[in-house]
Amino acid sequence: MKPIIIIPAYQPEQQLIRLIEELVIDPEQKIVVIDDGSTSEHLIFFDFISKHFSAVEILRHAVNLGKGQALKTGFNHFLVHYAQDFPGVVTADADGQHVRDDILRVSQALQTHPHALCLGSRTLSGNVPFRRLFGNKLTIFIFKMVTGVTLMDTQTGLRGIPTNFLKELLHSTDTGYDFELDMLIRAAHKGVRFYELPIQTIYMENNKGSHFNYFRDSFKIYFVFLRFSILSLVTAMIDYLVFALTFWCFHNLLLGIVLARLVAGVFQFSVAKNWVFKSSNKLISEAVKYVTLVVGLMFLAYGLITPMVIYLHFNPYISKVIAEGGVFLLSFAAQNLFVYAKPSIENDKTDWDSYYNAPFKTASISRKFTEKKLHQMIQTFKPEGIQHICEFGGGNSYFFYKLREKYPQAFYTIIDNNQRGLDIFQEQHRDDQMTAVLNGDVIKPDFSIEKADLIFSIGLIEHFSPQNTAKSIQTHFSCAKLGSLVIITFPTPTWLYVTARYLTELAGFWKFPDERPLQIKEVVDEVAKYGDILHISINWPVVFTQGIVVARVR
Repeated sequence: MKPIIIIPAYQPEQQLIRLIEELVIDPEQKIVVIDDGSTSEHLIFFDFISKHFSAVEILRHAVNLGKGQALKTGFNHFLVHYAQDFPGVVTADADGQHVRDDILRVSQALQTHPHALCLGSRTLSGNVPFRRLFGNKLTIFIFKMVTGVTLMDTQTGLRGIPTNFLKELLHSTDTGYDFELDMLIRAAHKGVRFYELPIQTIYMENNKGSHFNYFRDSFKIYFVFLRFSILSLVTAMIDYLVFALTFWCFHNLLLGIVLARLVAGVFQFSVAKNWVFKSSNKLISEAVKYVTLVVGLMFLAYGLITPMVIYLHFNPYISKVIAEGGVFLLSFAAQNLFVYAKPSIENDKTDWDSYYNAPFKTASISRKFTEKKLHQMIQTFKPEGIQHICEFGGGNSYFFYKLREKYPQAFYTIIDNNQRGLDIFQEQHRDDQMTAVLNGDVIKPDFSIEKADLIFSIGLIEHFSPQNTAKSIQTHFSCAKLGSLVIITFPTPTWLYVTARYLTELAGFWKFPDERPLQIKEVVDEVAKYGDILHISINWPVVFTQGIVVARVR
């Protein structure tokens, strides 16, 4: 079924009727229009729609409640009456800014990407009112700095919203135009994938029909971002005052840093949870993660301040400012990605076709470090007589070359569910008769292979839910001989990973929406069910730090 189109309207003009006429050409298209408390002289447009278009439902507010509330009224109506049968809704403006073809393109995008927030993004070129151009560009910049997500247009009203995200939006307390930005922020924090497609930029009569109040509503929008900065500033002041008082009284750097971080940390945690990140996750879980972060950053700050005071003879108070400024970005990134990270709504998967067609240039460097560790593990714990090697998730395998050189007699099996990666491998190694590629799912193994002496996967199991990660690990062992070797690597959320990922997302280069960095304990506990643990380590030079677990099958 096609998404339902929701159109909030306040004081509409003839443009609304023209848009409805174009949309109802498709007899299967359902439309919901919300009259947001329009005055009596504008009711004739709603009456006309109600009388002439049976496919359109009209919901009414007794008074003007704002665009955000009108959208939420439409969302609630959809969830109550249509949620089981439709992939989601498409929101469009009533003032002529969105044309039929663009609305239908966003609708089709939502059908193709049913778990993504699909945005009809304006290119903002041509005859665009300066105040709108400036406001949008500024919001795009701030949004990227805060969330790490790069968008072309943060103020577009043409959006395809998946069904499983609508309930989250009903919890928003925003009722005006700021609701649309709050939607983007919630999507970023929930891990919802953004999918943008360009649409026409239309401003009729310098956007006269819009009820967007630039100064009032822009202030509301930017206040969403200001609370991030305000809390950081107040926390820094509290931290510095406690440190200064403690050091003045006791002349002890470590004591000053500990007490300052304790007082400021309690304040920041409570305010960040309830005001900044508006997190509804379990208190204990977030508190434990926050304490871990605070302790780690505290010792990092101490490690920076001490040499400045002792060896460089800096003033302790100035050293404190320098050190804390240095760890600020790391602190924010860790809170955003680790402490207050919300459970992801079911996401679109990583686009592996694109990944295999155009690998990152830096991947060849990181793979060399991984390859070195892989061979070290094999050399240290190698099973006797490797006759069969099996690589999971190895489409277009980088590691095949040296393993073939090392074990020319071994049969090499690659199992992956991305056909493009398998095709590339076959094209490159069509003359190697000792290889086999299988299009198979490690979660639901519907394949059968001869049990292998060496089974490994590099960066595979982190792309699943916890339950499916456990299933993927079990599949590794089900394909292995008794006494054979299983090697599994996966990203783990060290401070280096958190920082590197945040900066990569900030730059707009992150392409793995379903990657879930795994705690080493989660993997070890599952591996231990099927084998004896031989080795546990972290591969730091990879930057996106990899946990490594090696086990002997029992």
